[in-house]
Amino acid sequence: MRESPDGAGGPIRSPALPDRDRGRRLSRLSWLWVAVAAALAFWIGGPEPPLLETAESVPAPKLEARVLGEGHLSLEDLRGKVVVVNFWATWCPPCRKEVPELAAFATSHPDVPLLGVAVSSGDDGKVKATARALGINYRVLMGTRAVSDAWRVSSIPVTYVVDPRGRVVQGWQGPVTADDLARAVARVRERG
Repeated sequence: MRESPDGAGGPIRSPALPDRDRGRRLSRLSWLWVAVAAALAFWIGGPEPPLLETAESVPAPKLEARVLGEGHLSLEDLRGKVVVVNFWATWCPPCRKEVPELAAFATSHPDVPLLGVAVSSGDDGKVKATARALGINYRVLMGTRAVSDAWRVSSIPVTYVVDPRGRVVQGWQGPVTADDLARAVARVRERG
């Protein structure tokens, strides 16, 4: 151990950083975190906005998937009907919370196909068990990354109403209610 130059015999200590230098370092570090967060938000969310932010109706993206216990289904097979498409996951608390609303809508509107597209939810057994436990009474499709990408699903739950011509006319990001869906379907039917 070296002694201090004044001969007092104590160890030499590094002088404390002046407050202004510490502030500069924190400021640089803060900007770095902001830049990283912005880059991640862009990368995760993608450059295109979710479909629900469009001002006008847009053609529905392709949707072909395996239905639990039924084989395959294409949105194109339902052309001529109003269809509700809901993206959800078994592990998603807001998705689980909205299931009773979706089930109520499916019961009160049996003429409107409701498709629950399970994304990042595990195998058929897990999805089927979760659907049964939650009381899902509508078709559950096994979503793929390609389907999620085509529909620009960046967070869940997200729900869309597709008109009989195959155009997305309304969307919600976050839980939706049976009343929200009923109003949207009524508007589509009024427009013809």
